[in-house]
Amino acid sequence: METRAQEQKKLEEMLRQLVKESATRQDQAIQELRERQHMDMEEVRQMFVNLHASISSGRGHHSPANQRSEGNNAPRSQIFPRFTKIEFPRFDGEDLKGWLYRCEQFFEIDGTAEDAKVKLATIHLEGRALQWHQIFMKSRLTRAIPSWEEYISTLSTRFRSDLFDDPMAELKGLRQIGSVLEYQDKFDSLLNRVELSEEYAVSCFISGLKDEIQIPIRMFQPRTLQRALSLAKLQEVAIEGHSKNHKGGARVTTGNPPLLPTTCHGSNDFLSKSPRGARLSPA
Repeated sequence: METRAQEQKKLEEMLRQLVKESATRQDQAIQELRERQHMDMEEVRQMFVNLHASISSGRGHHSPANQRSEGNNAPRSQIFPRFTKIEFPRFDGEDLKGWLYRCEQFFEIDGTAEDAKVKLATIHLEGRALQWHQIFMKSRLTRAIPSWEEYISTLSTRFRSDLFDDPMAELKGLRQIGSVLEYQDKFDSLLNRVELSEEYAVSCFISGLKDEIQIPIRMFQPRTLQRALSLAKLQEVAIEGHSKNHKGGARVTTGNPPLLPTTCHGSNDFLSKSPRGARLSPA
């Protein structure tokens, strides 16, 4: 009996040892798996960091912007996904105002540091603009990079073609010659160069339209440019339809009235079409 009890005890001890070893190996395997997962995640994170650095260097992105964000501990507002490629606008001497506007939009989205703006802009100059930049930098008494405000001020003196223009006078004197859309294009181009209230802009827009378009529009007293433009287009279509219906002197009646009231010529059409010499007999 004692021998059997001893054997059973040995078996139980061996079983406990096996269970213990199995648990130890399982713990080790779990730990190794966690470490491997951590290394894989770190590898992936590093790949994204390298990719972002590669994209940033490719579009002229400078590290001072990142340093500024980290120093302030204030996260920037991300309008676009982190890895969206935003092309910096190029400038060859044409449309300076439009280029400066796009630059400011880029700086805001990118969070570009003040001391990096000029450097970033100059590597995207071409043609006459690049030639001017090289001469400008050589003529400076110092090799220090100018501030963005100083740079665009000097740049404007060279490339702005409207320094001595009077867009307000042009806007007030603008008159419609072609279609409403052609007039709108010229009007928008001038309006973009001045600061006007909506009310005054509407007044200028209507005043420049052709008489047969602006007079009916005034009856509706539009308060916004969009409303005035819509009415002008409708009146233009009504006039074109009216002209087609009266082409060749033959009046064609349609089931749809004009969208806006138009001046009707030939109000004595009925009398002119009455048989010559016809008399009205008493009833």
